[in-house]
Amino acid sequence: MANFDPTQTPPPAASDVVLDCAAQFDSSANARTLDQWCGATAPAVWEVMLSNGESAVVLAMTGFTISATGSLHLSGDVPVILAVYGDAQLYGPLDANADQAGPDAGSNATDCGNGGPGEDRAGGGSGGGGGGGFGEDGATGGDGDSGDGSGGTLGAAPGGNLEPLRGGCAGGPGGPGDSGTTRVAVGGAGGGALQLSVAGTCTLGSLVAANGGGGAAVDSDHSGGGGGGSGGGVLVQAATLLLTGSAAVVANGGGGGGGNDDPGAGEPGFNGLFQDVAAPGGASGGGASAGGGNGGHASGAATSPTQASANNSGGGGGGGGVGVIRLDGLLPGGCTSSGATLSPLPVVCP
Repeated sequence: MANFDPTQTPPPAASDVVLDCAAQFDSSANARTLDQWCGATAPAVWEVMLSNGESAVVLAMTGFTISATGSLHLSGDVPVILAVYGDAQLYGPLDANADQAGPDAGSNATDCGNGGPGEDRAGGGSGGGGGGGFGEDGATGGDGDSGDGSGGTLGAAPGGNLEPLRGGCAGGPGGPGDSGTTRVAVGGAGGGALQLSVAGTCTLGSLVAANGGGGAAVDSDHSGGGGGGSGGGVLVQAATLLLTGSAAVVANGGGGGGGNDDPGAGEPGFNGLFQDVAAPGGASGGGASAGGGNGGHASGAATSPTQASANNSGGGGGGGGVGVIRLDGLLPGGCTSSGATLSPLPVVCP
């Protein structure tokens, strides 16, 4: 199995874990409790060191099911590995999605391709932040009116096959405009890092997601929007991996935040969506300011906004790039898909 050795770990709980409610797990060192675990059997919780020197948390289980009425959200500051020593069935969602600037489960890694900040032009139009990159580049932020403030540079894609396991990268902040440095449209967080490793058969019949967050916008004259965060990392491996037509495995980028005019507040960009569809950038603050760029997805790269056009208005944030998906069926012919949604396309199979 990738990123950990199942023979060198504490034994999992004897009973299968069945989640039939909205469960959560926080991977942060001071918050690794199972208070919201649906009353189900507690997994064994331990920490491993990844090949890059960073840590990850492993939740070890004999068998694992998320029912159609259940879900599991992973948050915290390090990646999470779900180690299942039997079979797994997912009929409810599993996610490490970012929500705007709020990171989840190992996103915003130290060696990230974060978007650059928009240039600040007090009294003129500030630039929007660049979109974060991971599996693909983010998009450059939009320039302020007449090129007053340049848009932030795009976040370059570090890529990889999720060994070591890692999450996505943040968008850059927009230039603050007339507010000085007190009010800034922050960039969206990168999607988190989740791994599901199953010794037997893994059936995916629902959503598995690590989408990036949308860039922010602030009500501040002439400010630029924040760049969208990139999608995160999703690694699923099993002896036999079955994806039904109801499955969706996604790590899409968030949309950039809209720029501001005087007066007129832009809107934040959308978080990454759960289909092969672009997360829209936030609407502009009216007048001549620019809306944010769209987030990346399987069928389209992240986009940059148009330049703001007049009145010293601010530029929009660039869209975040897609993350990385890796799907491994470890036995010959062990990875099959029946019309599942995959965005971006996985680096291994199907």
